[in-house]
Amino acid sequence: MVEKWEELSRKILFEEYGRGIVVIRYRLPDGREEDFYIKHERPFVRIIAITDDNKVIAVRKFEAGIGKVLVAPPAGYIKADESPQQAAEREFLEETGYEGDLRLAAMTHSDGYTDVTGFVFVTDKCKKVAEPTATKTEFLEVVFFPVQGLRELIKKGGDFSSDTQAWYLGLDYLGLL
Repeated sequence: MVEKWEELSRKILFEEYGRGIVVIRYRLPDGREEDFYIKHERPFVRIIAITDDNKVIAVRKFEAGIGKVLVAPPAGYIKADESPQQAAEREFLEETGYEGDLRLAAMTHSDGYTDVTGFVFVTDKCKKVAEPTATKTEFLEVVFFPVQGLRELIKKGGDFSSDTQAWYLGLDYLGLL
């Protein structure tokens, strides 16, 4: 019975800057019809990067939704004309000034009330090639943390972002958990 959901209609209620709210009307398995309000977002990439001296590259930036400065992996939205790989390479260079051998570690979904897809990329072979060139609304500081202490920082929370899933998936892919 779980599989018998039928989408009846879809309407964008609001959309700006690649984000929005969509209402989707479904016929449920028992025949009732219900509206579901879904957060719509463009797909994004997160990059878990480890330097040659075993440090994690992260960025400190203001997160408008939370209203404070947090530490997060380099990240960003995928443009319409980009593949996830191209977006990861662009975002990593823009936000940190680093390039690396980026590999896809995982594809994720945030929760059942958003249609966003995330791609977690990793590299343990990266080098600085330029200064960061963030976009006009990004004010970033590149920071470094020892890999061995990262797990405790994530568990403590505080100034670390809610990107726990990306941190753990990346570290696991690299065999660092």
